[in-house]
Amino acid sequence: MRETVSWILEAYGQTVTATVDGEEQTWRAFVQPVLRERSAEERAYTPIGDVDERQWLYIGPADRPLERGERLQWGGKALVVRESAVVYGGTEVIYRRAVLLPDREAAV
Repeated sequence: MRETVSWILEAYGQTVTATVDGEEQTWRAFVQPVLRERSAEERAYTPIGDVDERQWLYIGPADRPLERGERLQWGGKALVVRESAVVYGGTEVIYRRAVLLPDREAAV
């Protein structure tokens, strides 16, 4: 199953970049806005529906761990990892998921 997820990410994923120990790393992942009910000031109306642009869902490769506070670049946005977890298929890690927030330090 891990190989299938890896293939899907490589074929259809979006480019994500992080700088780790001064070295830029790039890989493929899915990053999508979290769909939630919020007040009108916090929403953006898009073709996929009413989205909260304050949180983003990340699904990425099993072999690329994310740490809380790690900063990512994706689609012209600076994002920071709020929380991350591994997703298992049996005893094997098949992908990693995370919740990302806008990086307020990068916006300053």
